[in-house]
Amino acid sequence: MFAVHPVAVEPVTWVAGREELLMTLGALGCIHFHLTFRRLEAAGGRAGPRLAAQAAAVLCCLAACLSNAVAAVIPLLIVAWDAIILERPKLRRILTGTWGLWLLGVATIVVKRLGEVEHYVDYPRGLSGDWLATVLSVYWLNLKTLAWPTGLTVYYAPPNPPGFFDPQALLGAAAVGLTVLGVWLLRRRAWILFGLTWFLLALGPTSQIMPHHIDRADRFLYLPLIGLAVAMAVASGPLARTWKGRLPLAGVIAAGIVLLSVMATMSARQVRTWRTSI
Repeated sequence: MFAVHPVAVEPVTWVAGREELLMTLGALGCIHFHLTFRRLEAAGGRAGPRLAAQAAAVLCCLAACLSNAVAAVIPLLIVAWDAIILERPKLRRILTGTWGLWLLGVATIVVKRLGEVEHYVDYPRGLSGDWLATVLSVYWLNLKTLAWPTGLTVYYAPPNPPGFFDPQALLGAAAVGLTVLGVWLLRRRAWILFGLTWFLLALGPTSQIMPHHIDRADRFLYLPLIGLAVAMAVASGPLARTWKGRLPLAGVIAAGIVLLSVMATMSARQVRTWRTSI
């Protein structure tokens, strides 16, 4: 007879933000291999490397979806690139290159819905005034966090604006209006438009458009920030061509050092939040 020995069970620790980082890494891998596929396609390369690039994109998307369900938005990000950047973006061409990603996205949403746990949260009714005020408030608070990331925490109190005329909701409405205006004005700048589209699409699932028991979190901004970084990098291109010479370069370097120093100081202060397990 075999002796049965008790097995010690170690507690599982949930680390806030880890799954979003893994999802973001998967999304970057997916866009990398999809761009490789499009490059091989445009060059008229052999079918084997093209299929390998497509398969790698699907595997990266799968890894992202297994990390976090928000990765279901990745097919939309890829389609946004095809629709905005490709020279001849035809619907059939886009669907042919992304059908595997769409299957993963739909499967992720279905699995997420089937495995959802009931949370005792009083959600605002969809398409109601309270729902709209909440969506606008969350959008404003997310932009505010990006502009001045202070007072960060793991859990934020729900915004629960009393109505559309709440200051946060009004600021959110103004921010949405300015965002739409900016997208319209930059519609002919393809890469900037793609970056802003990425930001908005990636931010959408966690902006309470579909009510969720976590109103907002800093980790929800990881994936959207990639698009914002792309837009800002492309927009700064003309400055690099205009500011030539040692003096402007020294000024840019000095400003960068000051900015990084401020951000490092703020980060060091924020890390003190994690002094204990609580």
